[in-house]
Amino acid sequence: SQPVGKGPVEKIAETAEGRDGTGVIASPSGFTNSAEEVANKKGVKLYDADKILELLNTTEVEVPDTE
Repeated sequence: SQPVGKGPVEKIAETAEGRDGTGVIASPSGFTNSAEEVANKKGVKLYDADKILELLNTTEVEVPDTE
């Protein structure tokens, strides 16, 4: 229910770097400005509600009704 802060982004960045991968975080509640800054510096991909829906709409995955 709250935006993700920079702490989790930093942890994912460290884990991804240690495994020669790319960090990805999906959060329907979005991200704080500081989280976005860290993600940009560290190459972590952030997916908020709009981006998640965009990705779902470009695949054949059925989105359940949220009502």
